[in-house]
Amino acid sequence: MDFRNKTTYFPLGIRSNNPLNIGTGGWQGEVGVANNPQHEAIFIDTQHGLRAAAVLLHNYYVKYNLTTIRGIISRWAPSNDPNANNNPNEYANYVARKTGIPADTTFTLNATNIKAIMKAMASFEVGLLYADLIPDSDYDEGIRLANQQEYIDIAVKSGIGIGGFFLIIWLGYVLLTKRN
Repeated sequence: MDFRNKTTYFPLGIRSNNPLNIGTGGWQGEVGVANNPQHEAIFIDTQHGLRAAAVLLHNYYVKYNLTTIRGIISRWAPSNDPNANNNPNEYANYVARKTGIPADTTFTLNATNIKAIMKAMASFEVGLLYADLIPDSDYDEGIRLANQQEYIDIAVKSGIGIGGFFLIIWLGYVLLTKRN
């Protein structure tokens, strides 16, 4: 879905197809930067905004070993951000309540959990009324696009070539469908 050029009554995160308010960073599908202190990215559609969120959440989980909602939110929206009035505890408790995943319990990173977490975070970031405008299919596509990028990175780093790349995509699909 593309919310750009829609009503100015929508929050910036919706109008910029960036419901989790991710900062600019040369993301796939990024087409601009919001003129605000956070310099949030503007995406071509919500699928690409959600893709960036899924990539970030994956990185937090894998690269930074942030395996709880509270750990992720404390990095995502730190209390010491000079451009925001963040309350990471309130945010983490909200996401935990919406997902049913306890805020301080390690969870398994899979498509179901990441989707639930992203939906809850979008609801907190832009408000439930506006987050509900985003169809589930956009979250699914954002996660698929993020997974595709992870598979490409694995193939490039391992030097397995295009055949290996497609094997990894197939294996990823099989694993995700069996875990969900």
